[in-house]
Amino acid sequence: MSIFGPHFFVCIALLDPQEAEHSLARPPISKLLYQNEPSVFKIPALTDLPETMLSHPTDSLLVSVLLCLLPAVLFFVWRLDPQRRDLPVINPRDPWSLSTGSARLRFLLGAPALIKQGLSKVLTDDGPQVVLAPEFTKEIRNHNSLSLGAFMYQRFHAKLNAFRPYQAFFEKDEAFIKFIRKKLVPQEWHQVALKSSLAMVIARVLAKTFVGEPLCNNVRWLQIMAQYTVDSVQASEALRKWPSVLRPVMIHILPVCRNLKAEMKEAENLIGAVLEERRLEKEAAAQAGKTPQQHMDAFEWMDQHYKEMGRSCDPVIVQLALAVTGMHTTTDMLAQLLYDLGGKDHLIKDLREEVVTVIQREGLTVSSLNNMRLMDSCLKESQRLKPVQAVALQRIALNCFDLSDGTHVPKDTPIILSAGMWDPEVYTSPYEFDGYRFLKMRQNSATETETAALAVTPTSDHIGWGLGKHACPGRFLAIHEIKIVLCHLLTQYDFESADNKPPQTIIMGTATLADPFALFKVKRRDQNSSDVLSI
Repeated sequence: MSIFGPHFFVCIALLDPQEAEHSLARPPISKLLYQNEPSVFKIPALTDLPETMLSHPTDSLLVSVLLCLLPAVLFFVWRLDPQRRDLPVINPRDPWSLSTGSARLRFLLGAPALIKQGLSKVLTDDGPQVVLAPEFTKEIRNHNSLSLGAFMYQRFHAKLNAFRPYQAFFEKDEAFIKFIRKKLVPQEWHQVALKSSLAMVIARVLAKTFVGEPLCNNVRWLQIMAQYTVDSVQASEALRKWPSVLRPVMIHILPVCRNLKAEMKEAENLIGAVLEERRLEKEAAAQAGKTPQQHMDAFEWMDQHYKEMGRSCDPVIVQLALAVTGMHTTTDMLAQLLYDLGGKDHLIKDLREEVVTVIQREGLTVSSLNNMRLMDSCLKESQRLKPVQAVALQRIALNCFDLSDGTHVPKDTPIILSAGMWDPEVYTSPYEFDGYRFLKMRQNSATETETAALAVTPTSDHIGWGLGKHACPGRFLAIHEIKIVLCHLLTQYDFESADNKPPQTIIMGTATLADPFALFKVKRRDQNSSDVLSI
């Protein structure tokens, strides 16, 4: 029996920018967002070597040694070739090339299309990774042989110093996961890049919860929160071009990696100053026989939480890890919902009425946020149509195991699940945005289905948050903070597209990102409209 059944195939994902420039009308996304040029392995012909090198005895010996080593090098490259696996490859490298550059570019710029193409035959993915069909969702969500932490640890080079915040995702650091689960304008029209503007709004909301005052008002800290995640993704991509044995060296050479280290150092200085000030405050209070001031932020919560678990923690690492988990995915979700609401005046009117009615009746509380059911439905629908990833349940097999259909998955195999949230058998008109979809589901169904319709509830038919024991632990905080921001934006501002064109989803490998270039016109609403957050 083949070690892989018909439900799988491998996708090799590397780049050839020249090919993209000929096939796309606008510059390739890889050049818009970051450089991802492939390394080209060139072997000079013997006739290209300098004559003096061939004539000198020592140099001739060196050439002979290199030529003798060449077969070993080529054999090593061949052994590492992901196409040698016993799986069909949906986007193989060119047969005449030692580099998988053109295959990676095809994947990076068109992963969803490749996945769809593969699904019609077998299945597809990133490379080299194995894509499982959606019917395996419930089977693998909590499988003991699969590790999300190992996947994140490997993908983001967490053993390297500048990527240490990604160590917090590894299952061995359960304290971090438990910590997240337990404890978080002008009157005229003006044009803004909506997503980047929202990023700073989300940064301020998160900073208020995570670091408190005065650091939450420090512009440089907000910039580090926003930039560290971007730079860590770019640095991770840059390092993946190099063999793993060279990455500890290249992290000190590549500019984007040096930026990452500088941001960590600056974060250490900013956080260190705050913690030192608090330490002195506590000492002074103790000497005066007074109770020290309690700060309502993550510094205090994490200190107490880790002590209860008998653990110590690095506050800088935890704060940057919180920024990685909560900053850009939350911003992306909020931006995408505002894009989806564009031009839907009736829906926006209903949302505004819901916000005002609920807050006037109940005030601004967790309970009142949960009672904004239409807003909740819109958030879940927006995430269904455009999750941040076209795949889900990313894992690495810690042990060999067999799936229910008899397919054998070897140890160390990366697997991902196709995020099929557009099934017409599950959702009517699956490619259309219907903000009322999940509200109707809650109104016309049993309690179990009503719970499944909540924005924070992951199900096998809606895996935007993941599923099982690795479902995003910060999803409750994310939904609440988005709702708070939406309450203010909807009641205080009017907004519309600046060019009357729908924003485009940016495809980067398996990532599907809300358009960072979309321009919106924004203005404050009638002065008679009250700020519901002040009620």
